[in-house]
Order: sequence, then structure tokens, then C-alpha cells
Amino acid sequence: MRVLPRILAAHAIGLPGSVDYAVWCEGQPYDGPSGGVQIRNCNGLSGGASGGSFIVNCQPDGSAVQTASYFGSWGDSSFAYYRDVAWQVYNGAQNA
Repeated sequence: MRVLPRILAAHAIGLPGSVDYAVWCEGQPYDGPSGGVQIRNCNGLSGGASGGSFIVNCQPDGSAVQTASYFGSWGDSSFAYYRDVAWQVYNGAQNA
């Protein structure tokens, strides 16, 4: 398990089909298999929560950066990690 550098805590938020409210967890993310990222013990992120946010750099004013989307739990919760691709799209749109 390789802990992601400089990311001490990340937040995961999803809307499972089994409840009528958002469920969230936080923890130190680590590199999962196939280029994804994972957080341990994200209990409650179940069916229907896919596509929920994986958020880093939460600021006191409420702003943050979404860097992945939830796609399931196989032990620890797994997220499709955008890595530099999202930044490249954002930066390209800003400079278009």
C-alpha cells in the first residue's frame, strides 16, 4: 500500500440507494489496484453511491477539489482517480 503523498485526508461523499441522505467518510487515501485510489473503512457507501465525490484540500470557506469519483467497495472504498487528466481539461478550458 502506497499512501498518496501530500494528501493527509480526503473526504468521500455518496448517495446510497438504501437511505435518503448523503453518507460521507474521511481518511488517508492510498493507491489501489488499476490506478484507482482507496480509503479504508468507508462504511455506508453502498449501492447507488457510485459517482459520489472524492474530495481533497477542503478549505475553511467550504471550497475543495474533487479528484475522483466513487465506484464501489471491495473491502476498502474505491475511487476512479482523475490524476492530472482533470487538471489538464480544466486548465485547457480556462485558457481556451
